[in-house]
Amino acid sequence: MPENLLTAAEVAQYLKIKIETVYNLIRKADLPAAKIGGQWRFRETELTRWVEAQMGLSNRLPPESNVSTLLGQAATQKSAHDDRDEGQ
Repeated sequence: MPENLLTAAEVAQYLKIKIETVYNLIRKADLPAAKIGGQWRFRETELTRWVEAQMGLSNRLPPESNVSTLLGQAATQKSAHDDRDEGQ
């Protein structure tokens, strides 16, 4: 089965950022992307690795984790951290 390719709009939705920010990250060569038929496309696995690296999670998550899972885990970790801070 071929790997899932995402559009810039889908990446923006995944990351909860503006599409302009996606294009800025591409311009800075920070976000892995390829231009196919005049449109930017992103491999889901490469995007997942990029998010892991940005969040410092690359050594803690299984390779099959997807972007949605990563974002959900980050929110859970932040909530647990906030709960600890309130208890002090």
